[in-house]
Amino acid sequence: MRHQMKSELRTTMAKDGRHFRIVVALLTALLMQSPAPAQDLLLDIPEICETVAIQAAKLTGVPISVLKAISLAETGRKFEGAFRPWPWTVNMEGKGMWFDSRDQALRYATDHF
Repeated sequence: MRHQMKSELRTTMAKDGRHFRIVVALLTALLMQSPAPAQDLLLDIPEICETVAIQAAKLTGVPISVLKAISLAETGRKFEGAFRPWPWTVNMEGKGMWFDSRDQALRYATDHF
């Protein structure tokens, strides 16, 4: 399964790097539109990424397995004993930072961009 996801990810990225950047931008935009803090949502925090990946897959036609692989590769961290995607992640110049809240991530990105 993991090998298949990596293969699909490589194929999708090789076909159209611009399409990949658009999908990542879409995922980011959808995550940042969340009006309520993560603590107020009925979803657990990593489920936010999984839900947005499903929405983005429907909007773009990119396979959900590819988007889940991207979210794990770019934002994954240990949560309740499992490696899961994390919505409040900022990666600048190759340095990944994980935050406890949307506001903290936005503040860091705004201050350092």
